[in-house]
Amino acid sequence: MTVRGSARVALAVAAAVLARVPVALCEPDLWQRIADPRRDRADRLVQKAKELIADAPAPPAGRGTGARPPDNIGRAEELLREATALDPLDFATLFLLAEVQSMRGREAEAAATLERAEPLARLPSQRSACWFRLGLARSKLGRYREAVASYDQQIALGEPDATVYSNVAELLMTLGRLGEAEERYRDAIRIDERAADRRGREQSLAFSYYGLGVALDRDGRQVAAREAIGHAAALDPNLSLLRAAEQTGAEVFFIPDGDVFYYLGLAAERLGNRGDAGAAFQEYLARQPRSPWAARVRVHLAALRPDSAPAPGTGVTGSPPTPRLPSAPPPPPGWRVAALATVLSDGPIPAPVIDAALKLRPPGLETCLTGERAPRGNVPIRLAIEVELNAGGTVSRARVKLPKLSSGLVDGTVASCIESAIRTRLVVPGPARPRPTNVRIEVLLVTGDAAGL
Repeated sequence: MTVRGSARVALAVAAAVLARVPVALCEPDLWQRIADPRRDRADRLVQKAKELIADAPAPPAGRGTGARPPDNIGRAEELLREATALDPLDFATLFLLAEVQSMRGREAEAAATLERAEPLARLPSQRSACWFRLGLARSKLGRYREAVASYDQQIALGEPDATVYSNVAELLMTLGRLGEAEERYRDAIRIDERAADRRGREQSLAFSYYGLGVALDRDGRQVAAREAIGHAAALDPNLSLLRAAEQTGAEVFFIPDGDVFYYLGLAAERLGNRGDAGAAFQEYLARQPRSPWAARVRVHLAALRPDSAPAPGTGVTGSPPTPRLPSAPPPPPGWRVAALATVLSDGPIPAPVIDAALKLRPPGLETCLTGERAPRGNVPIRLAIEVELNAGGTVSRARVKLPKLSSGLVDGTVASCIESAIRTRLVVPGPARPRPTNVRIEVLLVTGDAAGL
């Protein structure tokens, strides 16, 4: 399970929360501190602790956050404990103490400190940061249901980052609640797709697409899973995000241990790297032999195994070579998309705007057609996609209508994949008049050997 949040990132969040406190409390806080020497002393201790944390060296590469040299961080924790003894009701001090405890690898203590801090939060931003950090701490402790509850509390506060939805989705997948996980991944994708700084969200998008692909694969929806993994790989072509997550102490970590190899296996398989895919899936089984998804991994391994490979555990060195048969005609070519266009728009969003969105972010329908054989010759098929765009410009419904003549040529699995692609990829600016738009998009499919189109 990918969970985003490292000690360095957490410290930045803590600093931001601390920075907001004087602004929020302003005059009353100032006079209280002048009148109370204990609070003034606590302030000085907190400031010294922050300086020590800022000067602490980063942990050596490839090692966990617990490996950080204890001189600065340990001393900072002592100062913060002294500050909380002087002022036990100060949220910001408790929050920073929890971050230091997490940096030292003591997640149980960090969680307990955050549980003390949350009722003391006076700003929505403080409560949001506290619930997010509680979600991370409880995830590391294996308290997955409590972690989901933490993130749900943050979502209830309104306007959470896409990372929150993605983290919840990963936890739900770990708990076996695949349908709910898929919904949360799609929420995360929609938020990042519509962000003003979308280019800055590509890493977050890639992780959400990776997670969605894994959830769909574990749910037995292979075509849709390949599509999602394809989107992720387009954003992370060298799989560098996943390979970085293999390192202990990385900003993105996986729970349970070794889950990253399931992701790597699917991604390498999607890119056609059979050897890497097989090695990753084997490593996953070695790390999680009792995983509920082990059967799915074995299905992938069976598909990756060459015909001459020995059956597992039989000791047979391979099947005898198959006699060469008379040459057969090459297999029929597959389908390809020859045209994609909006032919009807009933609502405030005009067809050219929808076509522009489809060109800007192609839905990648070719992925849905992978492996689908088509008859020889130029036998085109025209598919219609009925789409409803809500008042915000995102897809609330997508339905493929297959012509009667397509029976046996294009099946419902392809249609389901196309619907999924449109739902996740088509995003247009919200209309000035906030009401839905009903759209009809037509797709022309031709065989791979068709010429002149």
